[in-house]
This record gives sequence, C-alpha cells and structure tokens, in this order.
Amino acid sequence: MLQYVKGLTLTTDCWTSSTAENYLAVTAHFIDGEFVLRHVVLGCEVFGERHTSQNLAAAIKKIILEWNLENKINIIISDNAANIKKAIQDELRFKHFGCYAHTINLIAQDALKPSLPVLSKVKDIVSYFRRSTHAANKLCEQQQNLEMEPTKRLIQEVPTRWNSTFYMVERFVALEEAVRTTMALISHDLPVISMEEWDFLKELIIVLRPLEEITKTMSGENYLTGSLVIILTDGLTDVYRDLCDKQFKDMSKSIIKAVLHGIITRLGDLEGSNSLTLTTFLDPRFKNVAFSNDSVTDRVKHLLISSLTANIKKNAPPLMNEENKDNGRINPDVEEKKEPQPSI
Repeated sequence: MLQYVKGLTLTTDCWTSSTAENYLAVTAHFIDGEFVLRHVVLGCEVFGERHTSQNLAAAIKKIILEWNLENKINIIISDNAANIKKAIQDELRFKHFGCYAHTINLIAQDALKPSLPVLSKVKDIVSYFRRSTHAANKLCEQQQNLEMEPTKRLIQEVPTRWNSTFYMVERFVALEEAVRTTMALISHDLPVISMEEWDFLKELIIVLRPLEEITKTMSGENYLTGSLVIILTDGLTDVYRDLCDKQFKDMSKSIIKAVLHGIITRLGDLEGSNSLTLTTFLDPRFKNVAFSNDSVTDRVKHLLISSLTANIKKNAPPLMNEENKDNGRINPDVEEKKEPQPSI
C-alpha cells in the first residue's frame, strides 16, 4: 500500500508500558487512491537508549528507511519536548509540527496549578474509594438510595493526561451527595471538601469544558484535523475572553486567565504557518473565513497558485524535443500568447 503513496505525515511518540519498558512508536497517515484516510503503524519498538535527540533520530530514521519513505514525508508530528523537536528538525531535517492536543495539555496543566491543593484532596478521596471494596459498595448503595441509576464509580486521573482530571472532577461532582453521605458513614480519615471547595469544583467543570471539547475533537482519528486548528483556536480564544467577564470565584478567574495566556503564547501565530493556512483554505467548510485579515488570504492564494504551478510544471509531459524547439518556442514563427493568471 505504501509504495503507491506519494506523500504522507508521520506521528511519533514515546511511552512506557506497565512493566516500565520504554517504547518508541511511529505511525504513517495518508489518503489512499480511493480518498480514504489511512493509518499504518510502521513500528513500535523497545527504546532502551537515553532520550537524546541523536538517539531518537536514529530510531526514527531506521523505521523510515525500512519502509523506504525518506522521499515521501511531508511533516512529522510529535509532542513539544525539545529533544524530539531537535531530532526531527535538526538531525533528520524534516518539517516538525507540535501535537495540538499535547499543547492543550500543557496549557491546561499550567493553568490548573493554583487548584492543586483542592484537586489533591479529590485524588486522595477517589483513590480510597477505588482501593476499598467496602467504601465502593457503600457508595453504590447510597446512589441506589438516591435513585441514581445506573450506579457509577469514581474516576481516577492519569497524571500525563489533563482531561482525565476533568473527568475525575466531573464524576466527583455528579456523585456529590452520594460521596458526602458515604464519607460520613464510613468515618474514615479522609480529606474534607468544604462547601466553598465544592462550589469551586462545579465552576472548574464549566471553565475546563471548552478545553476538553477541543482536546476530544483534535484527537479524532477518522477525519482530518489540520484544517480545524486555526478556526478552533480562534473560537477557543473568544470563549475564554468571554469567560473572563463572567462571575466566578477568584481561583476560577485565575485559571481562566492562565488558559487564555497559554493559548496566546503557545498558539499565537498559527496563521504564520503555510501548511495550516493552506489546509484551512482548501477545506470547503472554511476557505478564507477562518483568517483574521485579507493579507493572510492574499498570501495563501499566492502560495496556492505558486504550488500548483510548480506541481504542474514538474509533472507535465514534455511538449517539445531538441529537433523542433527554437529559443523555448515550439514554432518560432508563431508568437506565444501569455496565459491569464488563474484567479481564486
């Protein structure tokens, strides 16, 4: 399949298994001849080396060469760590894009720092209920007494995924009455969540939901996401600017401001990317409506025309040979006509 693909994007990531083994995975993403989006895992190998840019580059290059893809790669996407960025850009000399969902993860984790004392209490309570069968059964009984069907378990967060914190808080708040009653009945030495903290947790769900929706949308595998980046980021910026004007507790306000600051600083110059502006312009849902001004639109149109012209020249069959050409014209007695510049 890959031998017929003219161009593709790679994604790469390092992860650790439950047995503490480090792995490096590389996946190819492309559209086949039937215009179907495809994903192929090229390699998922044990990576026992230090995570230096040179070692990462060597491991990725090995996989690329095994599949003969060195001349087909448009972009490689990874997280935003300095070592993998250097491996892709400086060692391998490919264009690098930071993973959008990973960037959102960094923004959210930075913004949540003021709330860590409250979130730590929630984590401790959730850990106890997931560890203790007796407590879990009591929580289930209280949900049944409150006619909450079906009964649900509390969700523990995963430290590397910010949205797991959102899901933990969302479930914790949804089961508030059952949790509070159960904690009173079991009389275990658990952290106490004050009423003010419960109110904050409810606000936190409102504050974080836009980020959760963006993360879920941009993590989809069955549709192209590149053309969504600019327009969704603009929308996200507007949402958090609006939230700044709403009535929230001070801690919630500080999180909103931190999210907005993170969006502006980490995602502030998306229109400067030719790849993102082109893919947005070519999406029939958006075209030029996603751009902030006409100069961006004009630049993208010029870039598109230039790219198409270069591609046509590269792939066009020869129209003349050495016997009949004279100064670049097929017939020197016929004056060439200038073709009008295509307009978009």
